[in-house]
Amino acid sequence: HRELAWLFQHKIGGDLDQAHMHYKFAWAIEMERLFDGPRPDYDALDRTPPGRAALLRIPGMSELVDKLRAAGFEPFSYQWPDSERLPAMLDILRDHPSGGVLLQHIRLRMLVDRYRLIPERMRRVEEQYGPLDWRMPQAHAIYWAWNGLPYAEGFELRILDRMIFQSLSDAFRQGRFFYDAEEELFIPSPHPDLLPYAMRAYAESVERYDDQGMRTAHLNFLHHALTILYMHHRITEAHMVYEEIRRRYPSDATEQEVEAYVIALFVEQIEDLTQEEARAFVEGMLSQSYFWLALGREERARGYNRIARQMWHFYMDPLQDDPIVMERVGLPPIEHMSRRALEHVRDSFQSRAAQTRLREERLER
Repeated sequence: HRELAWLFQHKIGGDLDQAHMHYKFAWAIEMERLFDGPRPDYDALDRTPPGRAALLRIPGMSELVDKLRAAGFEPFSYQWPDSERLPAMLDILRDHPSGGVLLQHIRLRMLVDRYRLIPERMRRVEEQYGPLDWRMPQAHAIYWAWNGLPYAEGFELRILDRMIFQSLSDAFRQGRFFYDAEEELFIPSPHPDLLPYAMRAYAESVERYDDQGMRTAHLNFLHHALTILYMHHRITEAHMVYEEIRRRYPSDATEQEVEAYVIALFVEQIEDLTQEEARAFVEGMLSQSYFWLALGREERARGYNRIARQMWHFYMDPLQDDPIVMERVGLPPIEHMSRRALEHVRDSFQSRAAQTRLREERLER
C-alpha cells in the first residue's frame, strides 16, 4: 500500500520525473473515461448487479448484449474499445433502456478487477478527506495510503499518515483537472473546497506526533493555503486561515493585517517557487484580474494581470536555455492559463446568479 501511494504521490503527482506531465495526462484520461467525470456515481454503482448472471436476468439485457456483440463490442471484456470506437459503443448503451445498468456494471468491474478500487472504500475516503477528483494522482495516493493504515504501526503508520496529509495538501494546491481535448491541453489547478479537510488532517497529525518538523510542515501548509485563497478571492476563508496561523504560531509578523502578511509571503516565495506554486500564483492573479474586471474595477484588474504576467516571466525566463528542464517544470502558455482563469470566474458569477435567482424565487413564494 505504501509503495502504491508513493508512486501516485511522487512519480505521477510530483515533478521530479522527466515524464511526469505525460503520466498525469494519461492517468487523467483513463479515469475520465472510466467515471465520465471527476468521481464515480456511488449510488448508481450500489444499485448495479456485480455478477454477470444477475445482470443478464434484467429484462432486455440479453438482447442488448447481442446487439453490442453484433456491432463488434464485447461488453464483458471489461475494457473500453479504442477512443475512436468508444463513442459508438456508448451510443448503443445510451439508446437502450437497460444500457445504463450495463454501463455501470462495466465500470464497476473495471474499477474492482482492473484498478483494484473498491467503491465503498472510495466513498469512505471522500467522507473523511473531501470531494476528491479521482482523475488526479493525489486522490489515489490518499486512497492507497488510507488502505494501508490498518496494517501499519510505528514508523510505517507515521509514513502513511504523512502521505495522506501531504497528498491532501497537494490536492488543495493542484487537485482540479482542466482538459482541452482539441488542443490536448492538460492543466492541474487549485481545489480550494478541500481546505477544511486538509486543515483537519494537518491539525490531527500535529496533535498525534507533536514535534517541530510536523509543526513546520503545518505552518508551511497554512502559508500556501493563505496565498492561494487570497489570490482566488476566497477572502473569508483566507481570514480564517490567518486566524489559525495567529492562534497556533503567533509572532511579531502576525500582528500585521492579513494583506500585509500575505504580501510578505509572496516576497519570500517568489525566490524559490515549485511548478505547482508558480502555476497557482499566476492563475490566481489572473482570476483576480477577471474578477475585478467583471466588477468594473479596470485599474485593479490590470494590476493583477500585470503581476500574473510578470510572475510568469519571472518563473519561465530562467528555464529558456534548458529545454529538458523547461519540459519538466515549465508552465503552460500564459494565454492558456488566462483562458482557464476566465472560465473559473465566469463559472463563479454564473453560480452566484443562480443562487440569487433561487433566493428571489423563495421570497416570491
